[in-house]
Amino acid sequence: MASSYADVFSVPLIPFQRLRECCVGRAKPTVEKVACQFCRRRFKTEKDLQSHLRSKHAQELLATSAPGILSRLQVVVEDDWMAVVVKPQGIATFGTGSFDKSFLLDQLQPSAASDALTKARPAHRLDLGTGGLLVLAKRHSVLQRLGDAFAEGQVRKTYRALVWGDFPLGSRGESEEPLYGKPCLTRFEAVEEPVETPEGMVSTLDLWPQTGRRHQLRRHLSALGCPILGDRRYGRRLADAAETQAPETPGEEDEELPEGAMPLFLWALQISLPHPSGDEERRVQAQVAEPQLPRAHKLGPMVRRLSRGQALGAARARNG
Repeated sequence: MASSYADVFSVPLIPFQRLRECCVGRAKPTVEKVACQFCRRRFKTEKDLQSHLRSKHAQELLATSAPGILSRLQVVVEDDWMAVVVKPQGIATFGTGSFDKSFLLDQLQPSAASDALTKARPAHRLDLGTGGLLVLAKRHSVLQRLGDAFAEGQVRKTYRALVWGDFPLGSRGESEEPLYGKPCLTRFEAVEEPVETPEGMVSTLDLWPQTGRRHQLRRHLSALGCPILGDRRYGRRLADAAETQAPETPGEEDEELPEGAMPLFLWALQISLPHPSGDEERRVQAQVAEPQLPRAHKLGPMVRRLSRGQALGAARARNG
């Protein structure tokens, strides 16, 4: 809507004498500057300060970061081409404040290649709530090769999840429900005996996605009536899963967890892929020694506590 004369004259006016002094050079408008916490150099904008911190003070930032955050970052495989690291849960892969922009990645050695990236970049995506193995490229050419490997089904991945449901140890199954109008296949196997909790039976499954659709594991398990614990988007046992499906193209991440909510119990456990050097006999094998998921037999008290916290958070949200 166009501004009216009233809108124009409602703007606070600068005193004429002050305006005249600025114009003829007797005074300069005050510009608030932000100072670097390490060298005290001052910058006009927050963007300039952040650029300076990344280029000049990466190690100081790492040293002063919360120990709990640093301790969660693990480098599983690294060479001049790529790296496989453990992405903590609760951090988006891409976007504002995400893992690909994290100062934590400055711990990786830069590539010496002519097409080296200034910072290693993720070659695929893990949901915000999913932790575990994430593949990073150190070169522009490697980023393309890894992207092709994922798109062409050359990458084998294993996930571990805690799900609602009673799956005896060793039981197997699969889901072939199409997603986004495309064929889709997930295989799974129970790797522990199910455990009874106050909220129902909980099973520990290893999952092998044979295709790579967005939210595939979460939607397939939900459609089977055994959603992943802590899945706030597909967590209810859906008959109408299509109503809540997200677009397949990358978009908004899952929303951040409210206080007291149950986290998503899904972990990227193993990955195997062709090495981007082009050597057909060379494959990268990576595995997390111990997924950051609780053992099923310890779930009872935790599920009771988290479920109560989640119910309380939902009640607070409804009451404003």
